[in-house]
This record gives sequence, C-alpha cells and structure tokens, in this order.
Amino acid sequence: MSLTNSSKIFIGSIPKDVTEEELKTEAAKYGTITQVYYVPATAQSPRGWAFITYEQRSEAYKAIEALDYKCIFPNSQRPLDVRFASYKYNNSNDAQGGNKNVWQKHVTTDGHPYYYNSVTGHSQWEKPKEMSATNFPGKGSAPSFGPPGANVFVFHLPSHWTDMELYQHFQHFGYVVSARIQRDANGRNKGYGFVSFNNPESALNAIKGMHGFYVSGKHLKVQLKKGEEHYVQMNTPAQPQLTPAQPYSVQQPIIGNHHQPYMTHLMYGGMDSPNQMRYNTYSISR
Repeated sequence: MSLTNSSKIFIGSIPKDVTEEELKTEAAKYGTITQVYYVPATAQSPRGWAFITYEQRSEAYKAIEALDYKCIFPNSQRPLDVRFASYKYNNSNDAQGGNKNVWQKHVTTDGHPYYYNSVTGHSQWEKPKEMSATNFPGKGSAPSFGPPGANVFVFHLPSHWTDMELYQHFQHFGYVVSARIQRDANGRNKGYGFVSFNNPESALNAIKGMHGFYVSGKHLKVQLKKGEEHYVQMNTPAQPQLTPAQPYSVQQPIIGNHHQPYMTHLMYGGMDSPNQMRYNTYSISR
C-alpha cells in the first residue's frame, strides 16, 4: 500500500493557546515548509487543526513519524493526530478484488466516518452501496441536510479539494452534518459544494467566517441555501433602531387661575432661558 505524491499533512487535536508561530517552529524541525493553514481552537471546537505542506514528501513522512500520537505541546490533554491530508491510498490488489474493496473507511478526529474511493479519488460521507452491510457495522448514513437555515452553498472551491478538506475548513463553526463537493461524471471537482450544520446559528457563523476566505488563489463565496435566506433574519437578534424623538410638553406649577395651567414647551438647541433644557435629537426606541 503506497501513498500518493502529496507532501501536505493534516495535524489535528492541537491544544488551545498554541500559536501559529509555535506550530510552525515545531513543524519546521522536520523539513522546509512551503504553506501553513492553521485554525486555532475555539469555544465551539476545543481542539485546533492545521494543514502543513512541505517541500519534499520525505519531510512530510518525518513529521508524521515524529508527531503522530505524541503530546508535543504544553497542556496537551490528548496526543496529536497527524497524517497525510489527502488520505489517498492506492492498492492494486484491492482494486482488482471487486468494487467493495475499492472503498476505504476513515474516521475524522470528531468521530465522523467517511469513505474514500482509491480508484476515483472521491470521498463521501454516505456508505457506498457496493459495500455490504456486514463490512462496517454502524448506525447507518448521516442525514444529507441539516434543518432549514442550517445549509450553506460554497462556491469557488479549489480544484484539488476533497469532501474531507471542505469538512475540515468548516467544522470549527459547529457540528457538521455533511460536507459534499459536487463532481462531474468523471469525478472531477466542479468548484462548488454544500455544508450542512445541525443548527442555523452555526451556518450563519460559517458564512461570516468563511465568505471571502482566500485559499489557493480564490476567494470563497459562502451563502445560505437558496430558499432559506429568511432564516438568517429569524435567527439574528433584532437590533435597536434609532428614531427621532418627538417634542413633548411638561406641565409646570399652576400660576394664577387654576383653570388655565401654565405650559412651558421644551425647545431643542441653545439654552436661551432658565426654563429651557437641551435634549439630544435622537433617542433609542423601546
């Protein structure tokens, strides 16, 4: 079993408070780094992750051997998860043994199972039909979509991205139900895909965090699934609106005839008399 010629590795389970500079310093011990993409831990995802690309494939091997399942950084509560980012395995014996052996099962750091086709290079969340139910016992396929308002379209995806890379770029915004890149009949990336969360708030955070994100010479375009746009307004807290305040009168103590109370109107602008007060011309409506 041999890996493809990728020199990019994935590093998962990075403890919080680890800076990008600290990560690069550690990774640089094993070779020349050409690219780093790091997503630190957040309140929603307590473990950070990164993609690191080396100049040589042999350097990537060294990094995996040195870092995988090791507690490298201070305050580590679990070992690092380090492996090649592409997960592309080629096995001619498996390919010749039947369609069910072409598919390989993998599991993300968050416990999501997914399946990789070693012939086409396609990854997917759903269990392939070619695999018998007894091969990988489990709870079945994950739902294709989240609830209304929790599904986003992602455009301008890099041509080399897989479903796994799409998932890894969006997982820190919330629980991902599914992440899929659309492909043509030949299995080529069509440049767009879908990410579904289990709640609308996570989808909104993903739009705010990833729309316009620059990667591989492109700016991602991220928007809510067509027909679900109104859920953004439904799940966004209403903001107070500024409206002009209306002039009003304050009754003053009666002077003279009690049947005709004396009224003094409050004026805006300068204070020309002791009875006039200055007020802002705008107030927050309640």
